[in-house]
Amino acid sequence: MELNNPTPITWPATLPLPTIDGYGVYPGEAIPRTEMEAGPARQRRRYTQVPSRISVRWVLRQDQFALFEAWRRWRAKEGGEGLVLTLERRYGLNPAAGAYR
Repeated sequence: MELNNPTPITWPATLPLPTIDGYGVYPGEAIPRTEMEAGPARQRRRYTQVPSRISVRWVLRQDQFALFEAWRRWRAKEGGEGLVLTLERRYGLNPAAGAYR
């Protein structure tokens, strides 16, 4: 995964983790398919490690949301910095590196 900053920032410990409600993982496509004018379509491998999109949702109080907005603007540089966030996965809570979309 490409991140603007080689050492991504971490989620503030004073803010809650995302809720499981609304959490989803959407794997990227590693093999694009190109239709040809004549003959069979071509398929090729684009990535060896496919990035996934993860959608998350938070439930924040008003004061937490104000802190989040300030953190995103000043520390995360409007979402331009990479981010390490603890997410619940198959094997418990694990850090995941990502970027805003």
